Amino acid sequence: WSTGRQPAPRARGSRLSAHAELDDEVHRVLTLLWRLEHAIGKRSKRMEATVGVTFEQRAMIKLIGRFPGMTVGQLAVALHVHPGTVSTSLSRLERRGLLERRRDGRDARRVIVGLTERGRALDLPSAHTVEAAVSRTITAAGKPAVETTTRVLEQLVDALDEEGDPAPNPPRRAR
Repeated sequence: WSTGRQPAPRARGSRLSAHAELDDEVHRVLTLLWRLEHAIGKRSKRMEATVGVTFEQRAMIKLIGRFPGMTVGQLAVALHVHPGTVSTSLSRLERRGLLERRRDGRDARRVIVGLTERGRALDLPSAHTVEAAVSRTITAAGKPAVETTTRVLEQLVDALDEEGDPAPNPPRRAR
């Protein structure tokens, strides 16, 4: 994305100038989003090596620790992912002895998740995690900046979600 060149000078007040300035802002935001995704991925790999879980796994552990007795479906809703994605990740955590799943005594269709003692040990604050970096950044930025950033990110997520997935290609007719 970056060519190392400075943008060409533009005449102020023209529609072309306003469009080009918007393109520059879009480019800047997209570049920051890419850098953020890359930085989270790098930190997640370091977390796995040092803390013992990835960013995604720790997010699940933190939610299960915060809301004991939640179901797999509730966890999927809280994380905004498909229940199948949650089940796959939970299986990994369960094999490692970090959580346990059991059928709900009132409704056998529901699966309740809970942390084991080893899982609770990972639910404690840790300096080298994604959420620690987010917490430090939020504290330094202050409430107004955080509220604005949160609102913009929510609007971006909504805009991306509302566009939905592209329509699948129609099946080809046999000739």
